[in-house]
Amino acid sequence: MMSIFKLYNGREHMRLFGLIAIAVSAAPLCAPADMPKGLFRGKLVSWEGSPSKGILLARNSAGTVEGCGYDALSYLELSRRRITVAKLEPGDPIEIVTDHKPGSRDCYIRMLQVIPPGPPPSRVNAVAKRPAIELPRGDRTISGVIIRRDIRSITLRTRDGEQTLLLRRDTRYLDDGAQQDAGALVVNTRVFVRAGQDLEGGVEAYQVMWGDIAGVQ
Repeated sequence: MMSIFKLYNGREHMRLFGLIAIAVSAAPLCAPADMPKGLFRGKLVSWEGSPSKGILLARNSAGTVEGCGYDALSYLELSRRRITVAKLEPGDPIEIVTDHKPGSRDCYIRMLQVIPPGPPPSRVNAVAKRPAIELPRGDRTISGVIIRRDIRSITLRTRDGEQTLLLRRDTRYLDDGAQQDAGALVVNTRVFVRAGQDLEGGVEAYQVMWGDIAGVQ
């Protein structure tokens, strides 16, 4: 009688352990946190979905994996050419301008750039070599409607008030992702700007985007 009881008890324990194992294996993995709104720098881990819509995962400088959504209107760039996520590779150093879609707190990729690697080390005398000049990428993002503009600057109406941005000779202008010249930028256009501070304290526009990419999603 005792042996039957032990056998039954053993089977119950095995059954319990089996159920626990199934529950653990079926439990979903913890979803990564959303990237903060603004500027993200890190390395690509992977992407999930299709080339036109999905979630991109990247590791920040602290080693934490964070995610952000993309779609066909997200502007992804490699070597100054527009690409899809299918062209990205794990480990790519990337810089992302993130935002939230109106009415949602979900992270959304406005623009992603693959950062080119630095020049390889060389034994050539550094003094004899001409230093490489890296185009500025900016440290902030600003969105709003153009209310004034001239040849040297644009003034935006933003949620925080008016903001004047200085235009540079190398400022890039993108309409629906296509390269434009400065003349294509007109008053009452809603824009999304990558910008940074100059040596005199002014704020310069490095890249100005408008059209569906920068509009209401």
